[in-house]
Amino acid sequence: MLRGLLIQNPGNHHFSMRLRLTLWITLIVTIVLWVKSSIFWLYLERSTAQLELRTHTQMSKTLASQISLLLPDVTGQELDDLKEQALRSIYFESVYLDVYRVNGESLIPGRRSLLSTDEEAFRESLETIEPVSIENQEIISRINEELTDINIRYAQLEQVLGRDGAPYVMLFASANRYSSNQFAIARGVLRAALMISPLVGFVSGWFISGIAVAPISRAQELIQKMGPENLRGDVDYRTNTSEVDELAHEVEAARARIRAAFESQERFLANVSHEIKTPIAVMLVESQTLNTDGLPEDVDYFVESVQDEMKRLGNLVESFLTLTRLEDGQDRSQGKQESVNELAMESVEHCTPMARQQGVRLKLTLLDDESTMDVSVLGVAELLVTMLDNLIRNAIRFSKTGDEIDISLACGESMVDLIVRDHGPGIPEDRIDKIFDRFSQGGNEREGRGHGLGLTIAQGIAELHRGTISVRNMNPGCEFRVSLPISAR
Repeated sequence: MLRGLLIQNPGNHHFSMRLRLTLWITLIVTIVLWVKSSIFWLYLERSTAQLELRTHTQMSKTLASQISLLLPDVTGQELDDLKEQALRSIYFESVYLDVYRVNGESLIPGRRSLLSTDEEAFRESLETIEPVSIENQEIISRINEELTDINIRYAQLEQVLGRDGAPYVMLFASANRYSSNQFAIARGVLRAALMISPLVGFVSGWFISGIAVAPISRAQELIQKMGPENLRGDVDYRTNTSEVDELAHEVEAARARIRAAFESQERFLANVSHEIKTPIAVMLVESQTLNTDGLPEDVDYFVESVQDEMKRLGNLVESFLTLTRLEDGQDRSQGKQESVNELAMESVEHCTPMARQQGVRLKLTLLDDESTMDVSVLGVAELLVTMLDNLIRNAIRFSKTGDEIDISLACGESMVDLIVRDHGPGIPEDRIDKIFDRFSQGGNEREGRGHGLGLTIAQGIAELHRGTISVRNMNPGCEFRVSLPISAR
């Protein structure tokens, strides 16, 4: 998953497109949910307040109409009965009810008056028949002192006419149970929504962005796999996105142009190689049939030099042709099961004359364990031997007289390694990544000792047999390692 989050470039770490889209969607979803939650809270607060005020006013009118029938002889018990009637409603958690004369005294003997005639609300209630809300926090505090542990939200005064025709003032205060419960539920829901909003945004963003970048990821994978070996096949770029389809069309056009360029290059290389091969063969045969008996020594040396150069040119042309066939896919056959030990011995036999000429010893270590000595790989013997020949001859070229070259085999569970180790100058670190490129040389110590095609051909043969080839410096020298899949007998 970390690979899907970060794309690493040399010296930099960049967030992937999918993660950037996810973060943007998370931010947008979180902001939208928070804004909607805030709007919902404000709406709920307003609508609940309106409902609370409406139910409070309706209950106040109901109580006022009932009290007017009891005045002026209303008793404390009758007021308590009316309060119980209000509390049976689902809306009210607590109720305070009292009736005052116009002088501010309570009609209930012994009850403390919470109002005074100087209160603006009290005077206003005597001048109108509509309920008058109490805004004075001091009066509300007095009421809350009478109702312990309860916070009164609304209190109002309403003029009531008794049976004697005299005006009275009813004080009705309440705490709304319904609104409190609604606020508590809404508060919990909104708190949970605010907490999980980022998670919801991230999950939905990751899912949506995954769908959005999937076609691009597929196109990227196809581009990354693009190489000379798969330029000729048909690739399915079909997607459900017009923009990506357009990109895929351009990629396919680029692939066609690259394929045409490779084919042109390969045709040119094959044609030139074939044209050069014929005169080289003729000159080599003629130099070998030339009778040098009785000729001066320098002429004899010249003939031998020409023969060596013709052989060298012939090998170079053969390398070109082999490389062309590998990259053109002409040698992609199933092959046969070949013993790894026999391949190594045959290659060492091929390279022994060159090693003797250079004064270099070849040390071969075969698989001699009973369980591994018969290990084989599936492939073409001539190509596999050529691959080993190129690695061993490369090691010989960069070894000094008296050096020893180690050729060894190592067997794993599913792969077998063919290892060639020399004790030469090694490869500069800035060139080691390019050592398998065409015409690549290993540095000043290695210049002029080869054509730069042997390692490229060795790599092509290894990959042709579904294997890998690698190199590392050993200080001194370097080690080439070819890993090939073991063939089941």
